[in-house]
Amino acid sequence: MTAARLELFFVLALACIVMPPAFAADDDSSNDLINRYQRESSELAKRDLALKMIDAGVLKLSVTATKDVARIFGADWTPDVDVEEYKSYGIVHFAKQPTPPSTPSPAPVPFVGWYLVIHYNTKDKVVISWELSNVHK
Repeated sequence: MTAARLELFFVLALACIVMPPAFAADDDSSNDLINRYQRESSELAKRDLALKMIDAGVLKLSVTATKDVARIFGADWTPDVDVEEYKSYGIVHFAKQPTPPSTPSPAPVPFVGWYLVIHYNTKDKVVISWELSNVHK
């Protein structure tokens, strides 16, 4: 082996040794974002953390499954709001929602605050799109 090739071999070997901690840092930052979200009570802080999770790749289209969404967002996640043959969706409500009255009411209780609609394949439960909004119809 020539000196140049030997040097290249050692540089590549060193890069393989040094790179894994960078990936571990990504895992740590992902877990940190999830833990911060789960401890948070503020609607706007939860929304901001969800956006950071999307930007950081914690939530990935065509990769993340609804079980991951449930683990991340906990009680804020409402799955299967609408289930169709091929596509379904659930909602993450960042704000605490009003409780319905104890007596039956003809009008439904309106939703409030920011929310994230997550669309997923009905069969494999993999996320295919999302929409963030604070508009309630």
